[in-house]
Amino acid sequence: MMDAGSRPAESELASAAIALDAAGEQAAARPTIYVYEAPVRTCHWVNALSILVLMVSGYLIGTPPPMVAASGNFVIGYIRFAHFAAAQVLAVFFLVRILWALFGNHHSRQIFYIPVHRKQFWKDVLHEIRWYAFLEREPKIYVDHNPLAQTAIFTGFTLLVPFMIVTGFALFSEGAGIDSWQHELFGWVFALWPNSHDVHTWHRLGMWALTIFLMVHIYAAVREDIMSPQSIISSMISGVRQCRDNRRRGAAPICSKPRRVLLLGIGNILWADEGFGVRAVEEFHHRYAVPAEVTILDGGTQGLQLVNYLQESHRLIVFDAIDYGLEPGELKLVRDEEVPRFTGVRKMSLHHTGFQEVISACCLLGHCPKHLVLIGCQPLALDDWGGPLTPAVRNQIGPAVELARFILVEWGVQVTPRITPLRKSEWLLANGIDHLHYEMRART
Repeated sequence: MMDAGSRPAESELASAAIALDAAGEQAAARPTIYVYEAPVRTCHWVNALSILVLMVSGYLIGTPPPMVAASGNFVIGYIRFAHFAAAQVLAVFFLVRILWALFGNHHSRQIFYIPVHRKQFWKDVLHEIRWYAFLEREPKIYVDHNPLAQTAIFTGFTLLVPFMIVTGFALFSEGAGIDSWQHELFGWVFALWPNSHDVHTWHRLGMWALTIFLMVHIYAAVREDIMSPQSIISSMISGVRQCRDNRRRGAAPICSKPRRVLLLGIGNILWADEGFGVRAVEEFHHRYAVPAEVTILDGGTQGLQLVNYLQESHRLIVFDAIDYGLEPGELKLVRDEEVPRFTGVRKMSLHHTGFQEVISACCLLGHCPKHLVLIGCQPLALDDWGGPLTPAVRNQIGPAVELARFILVEWGVQVTPRITPLRKSEWLLANGIDHLHYEMRART
């Protein structure tokens, strides 16, 4: 698979959408992230329409109503034509979808695998099941599909659709003849089921399985669009995932009182991708202004010196380079009690152990932040002394910043895009080690 960072940064990030009222004042600011590229969206809707036509026409072919069966107007012929045409369209666009998974961004590959080896994935699946069963008060935020949706789509689409394509073309080859390309490619199915009625039966069972999957998929998408702060259906039209502030919909703010919030970037900018956390918090500071109760801090490799900052904070967001064992440049968001559990993750440098000790020290002192969020990026290069961030990681700074804004909006924090650039005296990093100047030197 291609490196996720090989795509242009513009394909990963859409700028925040800002609505203005009649007086030209900012009325709403909603963080947005570009997730689904145009080929993904096109394949999604074409495949959805094809499957719908196939289900209806397939049912009528298998169980024709009496008025259709007795009709002398070639109705069944038209239905069969619609079925065969939709099948070929589905086969073509399913192949296109597979090809785009090789060349698109890392979001386009998500439905083609399940990380069965990751315990955290299954814990997230359980959380989503509880959320759909109304046993959890708040949903987790995911940039692309949540783990339960990923599992369902992989099972109900990625595995089931090829089965339907193969068995469908095998059945079609019976009428097309043994000299047809359909028989050449799919005739082997009858070696598994010599009786074609068995193939018909399995194909029809697959249709009912697709019907159930489609119903559940539509329900889940509509439910999430209504109940979660993220856009779902519109994201598959525009490609943009948008975070809606619950206060815009008349709900009470999630964070009703001002609470101290710490936005922290940790890492070492001298070791290539190890500097991701520092560069992310630096970029956030350049893009957005936040209220006085929010502290933006370059934590570097200070370790236990950060204890005082954490003790003063009610909520904490951390940017860092974390080896999750994912593709280089892939982002992962971890929350609350799950954050300390990542002590089992392979350490990227000494500062990781130091920050875990910071959290432990705060807990021992009884003043650990109540809410923790870790926005981690899978690094590629960590042994390049003085080197810049690799493209895979650098291109994820923007999406990571927007994820942090998602979280702050969820907490009821007002985040305002900066209209005028920061003065140099307001930069988090100066003296030539800011991201722009450091990267220019590192590349020469």
